[in-house]
Amino acid sequence: MRRAEPVIASRALVLDAHSSAGLECVQSLGRAGVCVHAASELTDCLAFRSRFACACYLHPDAQDVAAFTEWLRALDRENGYSLIIPATENTLCALNSLAGEDLLRRKAMLPSATALEVALSKEATTERAARLGIRVPASRLIESVNSIPDAADFPVVLKPTRSLVHVGGRTERLAPLIVRDEAGRRTALVRMLHKSSVQEQQYISGRGVGVECLYEHGRLVWVFVHERIHELPLTGGGSSYRKSVAPDPVAIQLAKRLLDDLDWHGVAMVEFKRQSDGSLWLMEINPRFWGSLALAIDAGVDFPLGLWRLACGDTAGPQPLYRVPYYTRQIVRDIDWLKENWRADHGDPLLLTRPRARSLAEYLRPLLLQESWDHFSFRDPVITWRQLRSVARDNIVVPLRRHVRNRIQRRKLRGKLAHLKRQISSGERLIRRVMFVCYGNICRSPFAEVYANEYIREWHATSAALHGAAGRESPEHLVRTARAVGVNLEGWQSRQADEYSIAEADLICTMDTANYEAMLERFPHAADRTLPLGLFDPKGQVEIEDPYSLSEEATLAILVQIRRSLEGLASVIRAASAPRR
Repeated sequence: MRRAEPVIASRALVLDAHSSAGLECVQSLGRAGVCVHAASELTDCLAFRSRFACACYLHPDAQDVAAFTEWLRALDRENGYSLIIPATENTLCALNSLAGEDLLRRKAMLPSATALEVALSKEATTERAARLGIRVPASRLIESVNSIPDAADFPVVLKPTRSLVHVGGRTERLAPLIVRDEAGRRTALVRMLHKSSVQEQQYISGRGVGVECLYEHGRLVWVFVHERIHELPLTGGGSSYRKSVAPDPVAIQLAKRLLDDLDWHGVAMVEFKRQSDGSLWLMEINPRFWGSLALAIDAGVDFPLGLWRLACGDTAGPQPLYRVPYYTRQIVRDIDWLKENWRADHGDPLLLTRPRARSLAEYLRPLLLQESWDHFSFRDPVITWRQLRSVARDNIVVPLRRHVRNRIQRRKLRGKLAHLKRQISSGERLIRRVMFVCYGNICRSPFAEVYANEYIREWHATSAALHGAAGRESPEHLVRTARAVGVNLEGWQSRQADEYSIAEADLICTMDTANYEAMLERFPHAADRTLPLGLFDPKGQVEIEDPYSLSEEATLAILVQIRRSLEGLASVIRAASAPRR
């Protein structure tokens, strides 16, 4: 798709334009009068709607490097780009596979392949920084599930050595995870190590600080410093709300020492954690445009424009002055943060929570002209409107529909429960066999089966999976937690639900709404015998969460809920079966 282009001799191409950084680059360069072409592997790409995108293209998945580079060369021959911006790690890695003098690589303003490999590897970054005297968390590399060492202390941070991995023909993003105990640690490691080696790192408390840099062949040209205010997840992650801070000589000096050593070229953000005593600890290097790019641009340091000037053979210009403090918010993501912060335990030292009332009051900052929202622009009204529509849909329309649907479903479930009681009371239905189903039959439903057969004994219990493979064992932390409440799941082997086992059951109990809906879809003839187990919980908690990835403490709470629901089910059947006087 092409639009009218500005009268300008050269063009820029933004790859991965669906990303936050990609859209911000399109808007930044477009406002400066640059002819910007946007490309993405996603058809539903917000940047394609921007008035600043002169042309829009679908690009192949960069995982297929040969197909991607062939497509990119053909497009570059047609349009003669002066600058190519890889806005995510996916296309960055594809371009990094090219030879150092490759024209596409030079147009992407990349450092050497060696420097980029160091920046992309958390382990290599840590080793390089430690040699340079930069404070880094203690860490070690874990490469196999067969050689997981014991942890010396908790909490610890588990960081996949690569942020992006290719699994089953698709690209998957792996996020760092903070674990509090050995059970959660081993469960997370087993899950991660199937996809990537993992760097286990000392946990460093504090707020995130980013030093954003523009380099020209080993020389620092521009710099900007910001501090994260809201991070999602609350244990630490990407920022949804941040502020500019005055240039910090110590942080800048540390970032410069590291990037100078790598003879950097192009853009990068060096991320630190600042502890309460003011000390800075290196977290990682982000070797491309970053998600909070809007803050630097809106505060006064337009990095995409500076990179464009360098790509065109000009100077970027002197270091821009920028507004301090200035705030930007990624509104869609920040509303999710607001909800998480509202529900969170503010006494938990591992959660980066903030005062609830203050966080609401901060939404008034745009009225004081101290804050802007990512991508919102009167000059790009379609983007602004679509984001507002997304906020309304996700936080008003969808929750309202879900609330109405849940009320209707609960009314139907109460009707089914009343009907079941009448059938039992009249002798029309006898409950001799109860079947429990969940997603994989390794956590919730096995516990329900074994507990019911061991302690209730008023029916024969069995269980099965709606998904996953047969013959899987229960996770270690589940086995340990179940043992603590008197249930032995050692040697458990998962089973699959089938027509025969479903037909044998007098009552089928699911664990959550997803299980219930899957049952009705796969086995519609069993609908009148299927109810959520949580419906029998005296505390009214219908949903029974999957504890597969949870801590032992959270898992114990779920097993207690299942036990309570089983006792409630037994009470309902006893009451309905009791002879009337």
